[in-house]
Amino acid sequence: MLTLATAAFAQSSRPGWGATPYHDGLGTGVTFRVWAPNATSVNVPGTFNGWSTSGAPLGKDLTNGVWNGVWSADVAGVTNGAQYKFYIVNGTGVWKQDPRARLVTYSGSSSGANSIVYDPNAFNWAGDNFTNPAQNDLFVYEMHVGTFPSSSVPSRFVAATNKLDYLKSLGVNAVELMPIAEFPTDNSWGYNLSQPFAVENIGYGGQDGLKIFVKACHARASPCCWMWCTTIMDRRILRCGISTALPATTRSAAAVFISIRATPICK
Repeated sequence: MLTLATAAFAQSSRPGWGATPYHDGLGTGVTFRVWAPNATSVNVPGTFNGWSTSGAPLGKDLTNGVWNGVWSADVAGVTNGAQYKFYIVNGTGVWKQDPRARLVTYSGSSSGANSIVYDPNAFNWAGDNFTNPAQNDLFVYEMHVGTFPSSSVPSRFVAATNKLDYLKSLGVNAVELMPIAEFPTDNSWGYNLSQPFAVENIGYGGQDGLKIFVKACHARASPCCWMWCTTIMDRRILRCGISTALPATTRSAAAVFISIRATPICK
């Protein structure tokens, strides 16, 4: 087990929100960063420190000596796939999922609902030399990943690749996925997202399942995009702190097409 000191770590000089793996000349590990403006301390319990609530304390991010409510630290030795949560103290301590997690075991606040460190650069994109067709040549098929494939083995994303040749035989040359962000339970249309930066894991197959699906689409000269719907999401879902005076709720509705190579969900 990795043993970490209990003194607050120095703020990180590396970029990234949530959990961002780093591999550079100074070592390997994960940069953790979260906005918790009313917290008095923030720790990162996880599988790498026995879920200690004092083993990986974050430091305050200061800019020209001024704190903006952000906490961060580089935690050496943490590896891809490690599970974690934020433990935020303001009088009492609360356990929080990482609102910027790219992958979670499942959504919610119950025991076992954890965030997962995911390296966005680890997937093998070799051989993926896709060029988008002209927009006026697109024949788009809108797909609900939860019901399109008849199988969920090894995941619905992977099972769906087995029917791409059928779509191609119909003349389809582009696939638009209905919302795929992590949602409560394992079956949903996807509009009730709970983790906006994570891909549905148990129900669909998570980040790697999505990338396998996209790569399979590209192999058939088909672009893949998906809806990103924030109809129900408001400003509070992006917060991971204890705030006594939240700003007025800001709601927006959007359904946009996002290329696989230009979205924070995968990159």
